Amino acid sequence: MAISDHVAEQIREVEGAIGGSRSDVYGELISQFGANDLKKVISLRPTLFLGLGGQGTAVLSNLKAELEDAYRTRRGGIPTCFQFLAIDTWPYEPGPLSHAEYENVGNIDGDALLANDPKRVFARWWPDRKIRAGYIGSGADQKRVCGRLGLLAPKHFNEWTGKLKNQLARMATPDDDLAGIGANTVKVFLVSSVCGGSGSGMPVPGPLPLAPSI
Repeated sequence: MAISDHVAEQIREVEGAIGGSRSDVYGELISQFGANDLKKVISLRPTLFLGLGGQGTAVLSNLKAELEDAYRTRRGGIPTCFQFLAIDTWPYEPGPLSHAEYENVGNIDGDALLANDPKRVFARWWPDRKIRAGYIGSGADQKRVCGRLGLLAPKHFNEWTGKLKNQLARMATPDDDLAGIGANTVKVFLVSSVCGGSGSGMPVPGPLPLAPSI
């Protein structure tokens, strides 16, 4: 959010008065500046929040819940310039993130993928044939290579990259009441743990489709 110094100070005062997070920040800003003046002093930058693995998904879920509270009095809720996508090897569970904001890259036979790999797409980075992928269902069993295998599996690759492109397209759609002076740059926050198997195995290939889309 690009704002001038004096406006930033006023916003800090508003947030302090209403308790910061879990408060109707949008409503208080409207009452402070007015709907017409708000977009003259505040510019929202298109931002994608990309969560990988269980921890990345949990962070995105909590963040979206916070933003839903902050913008609860705004018609339309969270501005479209903020978009979310979580990718994990765990089945979807209802919560703040919708189906469109989540992709399960599990439910695959990892051994079959490695055995039927004539172009050695996976064999080039699979560390050792003694490490069995097995069935990747609910989680990657603490194996980073299994998280990466699920992400790049043909069964899932087109699905999550398609959702990613949809989120980027929505992110580029300006909100009339918050368009402000505009922003010609995009922010991407990549959230993942370095432990476990799913998220820690995805960060290297995960952001690759972003470059041509942005």
